[in-house]
Amino acid sequence: MSKRDFQEFISEITEIFTSFKDSDIPIDIFDIETVLSYKGVVYRGKAISSSIDVISMAIKDAFDRAKSIKQPLHQIKSILIHFTIPNSYTDTKLLSMIEPIEREISYETPLIFGVSKDDELSKESVGVMVLFVV
Repeated sequence: MSKRDFQEFISEITEIFTSFKDSDIPIDIFDIETVLSYKGVVYRGKAISSSIDVISMAIKDAFDRAKSIKQPLHQIKSILIHFTIPNSYTDTKLLSMIEPIEREISYETPLIFGVSKDDELSKESVGVMVLFVV
């Protein structure tokens, strides 16, 4: 991860940490530490979409930012996924987004996720920020 990407990530993650409300599922600094404890190349990406493939879109963004060859998802060593959702969003919709990525990564890969709510998102949109090590 470049210095600029790292600074952007710190800014984004700080914004996420300060946005949690009582009904959210928070991530914390130890979750990030867990993901980064795996040796490899760190990637970061984000996407906003109403598509069920929004996680894959965020992962593609991470590889595009790094201008690297896309790695097979089964080679991901650890992954953190943060969802930003409107209040009207349901848990079952989030689960349907997580299931495809769970099928593609190794069952041994730590998958950490958090959720915060943002009423400024359109009714069906979901924001996703991913941090992962390959």
